[in-house]
Amino acid sequence: MSLVQAAIKEVILIQYLSYSIDTAAFLIPVLIEEIFVQRIRFMFGLFMAVSQMFVFFWFANVLQVESAEICHFLYNENDWLKCDKDQSKLLQMMMTMSQRRLVLKAVAVGEMDIGCFTKMMRLCYSIVTFFFTVYTK
Repeated sequence: MSLVQAAIKEVILIQYLSYSIDTAAFLIPVLIEEIFVQRIRFMFGLFMAVSQMFVFFWFANVLQVESAEICHFLYNENDWLKCDKDQSKLLQMMMTMSQRRLVLKAVAVGEMDIGCFTKMMRLCYSIVTFFFTVYTK
């Protein structure tokens, strides 16, 4: 997993930043647009950007949760004490290897999960606040 993780860290960071900027780009017109139809159009775009971002982080969160459950399943749901020695050793090795959970990480952001999604939404809010401050002056 470390080879895959090393290969996609930068890609995940770029995805993280592009989602944040894309969401902020839809949020600004929603707040300043005066024509109702245009506001609805931008709100739809904002909804699509946020839902796409949420699905990306939700699947990363599911990966973490499911990888943590592997060892639990092997120990509790399997009758590994009644297996022969070779199978028992294989199952014990699988339990040992599955104690580390799988996570997707970005270079400067950290682990990708639902908590990271809320951080990204805060980043979008900060971007919008910055542009509103610049726009009103």
